[in-house]
Amino acid sequence: ASTPARASAPAAASAPPRRVDRRAASFAVDGLWPGLFAGLGRRDEAVELPEASPAEDMQADYSSVGLTPGTHPIALVRATLNAEGIVPLSRLIDLPNDCPVEIAGLVGVRQRPDTASGVIFLMLEDESGTANVVVWPKLYKRQRTVIRTERLLRIRGVLQRMDGALSVVAHHVRALDVGAELRAKSRDFH
Repeated sequence: ASTPARASAPAAASAPPRRVDRRAASFAVDGLWPGLFAGLGRRDEAVELPEASPAEDMQADYSSVGLTPGTHPIALVRATLNAEGIVPLSRLIDLPNDCPVEIAGLVGVRQRPDTASGVIFLMLEDESGTANVVVWPKLYKRQRTVIRTERLLRIRGVLQRMDGALSVVAHHVRALDVGAELRAKSRDFH
């Protein structure tokens, strides 16, 4: 007894998954959550929403979960930073000791250990890596508000190599604007 041969379906063309814009997806599911209006049908017309920019997507990520799997905030302005001579953090290792540098990044951690005589330590990150920044008390006194509150910083200072560790000793600190607000907090003074 022979078994009948199964007809094979034609191979489907493998199409890349369609990217659904977050803004449109959010609008589509709005109102589907249980609650006061559960069970009511939607009568909205189809709405064409403009696609969110990378800065808007990043802002939504930081607002909701405090980080982003997408574009790093510094990547949004990297072309401008490069044109202004701002060094990507991953390139600091290639520079000589006592070299003047200007860097920019997102503050991940602010520390002010009791044993450090008022010195502030920052951990800065960009899309390429991280860097340690040393802020002496005199600079902190002059620029306290920016150093304590700004999430994105642009720092001018001097590269310091000591015992195999790299740090940037800050001489001037200012806020960096990437065109989107970040509503996430750094880990401060732990």
